[in-house]
Amino acid sequence: MFKKRLILYILLITLFITLIIVNKKTPTLKTPNKNYQILLANTEELRIKGLSNKKELEKNKIILFIFEKPETIGIWMKDMLFNIDIVYVDENWNVINYFDNVSPSTYPNIFYSSSSAKYVIEMNSGERLESGIDKGVKLYYK
Repeated sequence: MFKKRLILYILLITLFITLIIVNKKTPTLKTPNKNYQILLANTEELRIKGLSNKKELEKNKIILFIFEKPETIGIWMKDMLFNIDIVYVDENWNVINYFDNVSPSTYPNIFYSSSSAKYVIEMNSGERLESGIDKGVKLYYK
């Protein structure tokens, strides 16, 4: 009787854990041409670190910087190891402006949003064009 109960508990726990893993969805960003998995930078520590010292950003992934409130945001290439596209997005998920193919050699230059932004997307160089992101385009976060 004890063994049957133990096996039942183990099976229920395994089922519960499996359901949690399956239902845990990775956040995605929908652009006109593609969907991207998101790495979140939603704390000051994560925003400061960003993609610094990473050798690459995996294909079909972006990093999404989330700020507390809309403001003029500046991004630099400190400790970056590869070129990226930088996209500034307002609080309604409309693209404000962008910079393509930004090189680590541009440091210490700072690339600013042209108006108040709440989000910044960093993606592999060339992805902005491929994704269909352009000024005024609406993006969807889910």
